[in-house]
Parts: sequence; C-alpha cells; structure tokens
Amino acid sequence: MISRGILPLIVVLWSAAACLAASPAELSAEGKFDEAVAAYQKAIEAAADNREKGMLYKQLGDLYVTKDDYGKAADQFIPALAHYGGFSEKERLQMAIYIAWADRLKEAITAVRAILAINPDNTDARVNLARFLSWANELTPAIEEADRVLEASPDNRDVLLVKANALSWRGDYDLAIPIYRDLLNKGDNFDARLGLANALLASGQRAEAEQAAMPLQPAYSYQERELGKFRTALGKTTLHDIDLRYSYYRDTDHNYYNRVTASYTYNPGTWRAGASYRRTYAWEHIPSGRAEEFAANFYAQAIKFLGVGGSVGLTQTSSWNGDHLHVTGQVKADATVLKGTAGASFSREAFTETAQLIQNGITYTNASVYFSQKLVDSLTLSGSYSYRAYSDSNHANDVQLSPRYTLYAGNPTITAGARLRYLNFDHQTAHGYFDPNYFQSYGIFVSAYGEWGNFYGYLEPNGGYQTFRRKNIAQIASNTDDLYGGVNGSMGYRITKNVLFEAEGEFGNYALGTTSGFEYYVIGARIGLTF
Repeated sequence: MISRGILPLIVVLWSAAACLAASPAELSAEGKFDEAVAAYQKAIEAAADNREKGMLYKQLGDLYVTKDDYGKAADQFIPALAHYGGFSEKERLQMAIYIAWADRLKEAITAVRAILAINPDNTDARVNLARFLSWANELTPAIEEADRVLEASPDNRDVLLVKANALSWRGDYDLAIPIYRDLLNKGDNFDARLGLANALLASGQRAEAEQAAMPLQPAYSYQERELGKFRTALGKTTLHDIDLRYSYYRDTDHNYYNRVTASYTYNPGTWRAGASYRRTYAWEHIPSGRAEEFAANFYAQAIKFLGVGGSVGLTQTSSWNGDHLHVTGQVKADATVLKGTAGASFSREAFTETAQLIQNGITYTNASVYFSQKLVDSLTLSGSYSYRAYSDSNHANDVQLSPRYTLYAGNPTITAGARLRYLNFDHQTAHGYFDPNYFQSYGIFVSAYGEWGNFYGYLEPNGGYQTFRRKNIAQIASNTDDLYGGVNGSMGYRITKNVLFEAEGEFGNYALGTTSGFEYYVIGARIGLTF
C-alpha cells in the first residue's frame, strides 16, 4: 500500500511529466496559456533550423493574438518573418496586419513591401500598405499607393476609405469629404461616416459634423475609442468659449507687470465673433502705468477657400504723463493656397508691456504678409514679412522664416525646427522698445505636446545665435553677438468636460522675446470654460 505522504508526491510528479510530454499546441488547445507560452519558448530555443524556429515564432504569435495581446504577438511575428520566408502570402499579410495593430508600423510596412516585391498584383497587400503608410503619417505615399489600386479597381471601398482618411489627415478636406459622401451613398459604414464627421469638424463645419455623426453606433471597442475621440474634439469646438487668464512678467531691466485678460468667443462653425478685455498694471522701480484694452473681433469663411476677419478696439492708458485713448484694430484675409495657406493683415496697436512704453504713448501700424506650406507630409515651411511704422517717426522691416519637421506624430507629438529672423529699424529712439539695426538670429527648437487622460502638456526648449547693432546709454553704437536660449511650456488639467485649468511659463534671453529686449520670464494661469 502506498503511504499517504508518498501519494501526493507521485501525483505532482505525474502531472509535471504530463506537461513536459504535451506539445505547445496541445497545451494551448487545453487552455493552459502560460504553460503553452513557456513550452513554445523552450521549443524555439531548441529548434534545429530557421524554418522550424520561424514556424514556432508564428505559432506563439498566434497564441498571443487569441488574448488580443498584439504587442507581444508582434514580438513573435517579426522574427518569424525574419527566420522563414516560406509562409504563404496570406499568412505573411495577416502577420503584417497584427504587427501594424501593435503600432510597429515600420516593420509592418517592410513586411508588406516584401510581399509586393514578389507579387505586385496582390491588391490586399497594396491596400494595407496604403493604410499602414497613412497610419505612419506618410500621407502622400499612402495616397499614391491607393491611387495605384484605384487604377485597376476604381470601386474598391477599402482603398477609397484609406485615401479619404489620408487626404483628411493631410488637410485636404475638400478632396476627402466628397469621397466619404460617395462611400456613404453606396451604403452606410461606421469608419466612412466617422471620417466624414472628423473632416467636417476640422474644416470648421461644426453643425454638419455633429449631424453626420448622429447615426454612429459603435459595434467594436476600437469604434468606441474613435467615436470618443471625435466627441472630445467636438466638445473643444463648442459654441461658447470663455477664457480667463492672469500673467506676471519681469525682466532684467526691472520692468514688471501684472495682467488679467477675459475673452468670450461665439463659434457656430464657418464664422466666429467675440470680445476681449485686458487690464495691465506695469511698473519700473517707482514709475507706474496702467492700460485697459477692449476689442471686438469677427472672422468668417467668406467663400470656400477664403477667410476674412478683423477687430476694432480702444486702449486707455494712464500714467504720470496723463491719460491717453488709442483706437486699435485689424483687418485680415487668408486663403488656401497649394498645400497650405497665405494671408495678409493690416493693424494698429498700442504698446502696453512696460511702464515707460505706457507713459510714452507709443503706437504702431503693422502691415504684413505671411504663408505656411506643407512641403512634404512631415515638413512645413512658414514665413512672414512685416513693415511697421511707429508713432515716434520710426519704422522697421521684419522678415521671418521657419521650417519645422514632425519627428513623431503620436502621443506625444514631437516637432523640431529652425527659426531665422532679420529685423532692421530706421534709427534708435530710446523710447522704451527694442529697436536694433541689422538684427539677425538663427535658432533651433524642439517641441512636444502630449495628453494623458485629463492631463495635457506642452514643452518647447529653444536656442541659437543672435547679432545686432544698437546705441548704448552714451549714444555710442556697438555690435552685440551672443548665444541665446529659453524654454516655454504649459501643463493643464481638464477638471470636467467643459472646464480646464492651465499653468504656463516662459523664460529666456532672446532679444526679441519681449518688446523691451531684455532677459525675462513670464508665468501665468488660465481657466477655460466651454458650453
């Protein structure tokens, strides 16, 4: 008779032997997931050749897919494809799709291109290549691949949706919206309807976007997520926006100010109107100045590709030098041109940044033209030229140019770029604003914006070289050449769907970072209300 102490040990040893004897596939079929994973890993280590190893990697990847763990599945499919080239096109394409679902887009694109290198007529592979390229923000190549499919299959709904999405993400809403509508005319489709709603919203047609999204009924978890993103974006473009801000400024010339701003905007979609009030209290040792500014503004999409707008306002300044009332305002127009925008503006403004500027009552008239063009999917070039005429008989020419490249389009979005600037004043006035001759700056920056639940944040460090010529207190002109650097950023929290709080700050020694041209910092807070 077997003793009671030995029997449990025999059972344990028998169970262990059974597990060792069972194949990974058998363990998987029995629902023993962890044991199957361990068995596959041991089998991969012991595999005799690349074919066996590749097959085992794929089987382990398929096992992770059953648990919807596409990240770990991709970790197996990528070496599976690397070790064994004998998988069928269907198997290789399916692995590429799972790899893309894990956001391993570079590897997924490589896998699909390998299929097309052997069989260029594989339509499913080319459709997915276009889809993966669009997900990777390679929008122009995605559209080109979609067009290759449409040449042979002009009614392919899958690739039409991919093309419409890529056009919309590239900002070509006028081209994307008709494709979405045509797809929906031939049969309702969640992804096409959501794409239409997003394109309408991004192009400023809020009411139409809300109407397009009304029939949406998500059936899958990813649809729930995407619809949630749309609703969040829709909530950010609500009819009524109230913005309350406070900021504190200080520079190395002992200029200070406290500033509060309140603004309201009504934005039904293709036009918007609003009003703002700003109060500034500035001081410099003993002298002080106060400015109150009120403005009303309006902007509308006059025709399909042209927007026009403007503002009118009053600025009341008070200092030991007396009270002054200035009329301010702006007119502007911008148009869709090529792969971007171009515009022009004409404005009259008053300086309210320092006590000296307030007491001197300096105003200026600014005429400018500007542009922004997307050269390729991730590269944008923007620039401007401004001519400013000052009330103290001075004037200046200002040229700016800035290329920027999107390094990563996910969360956070990371962008890098350069800023080039040339500014030249007619002469120096010593009236409190920075008015150099032959100012030049060459700078670089990196910016990052991300969202994490209700939190969001932005950070931009920057630096470069600046040179200019200016007179000192003794009216002796000299050249200044130095390096500059700084950082600006903000961190916010969405308290509710309609209320957010944000803290922000900026500091640096860039000479044109402030009106007065000194090392400075600004800190502030903001409350945003939407309904």
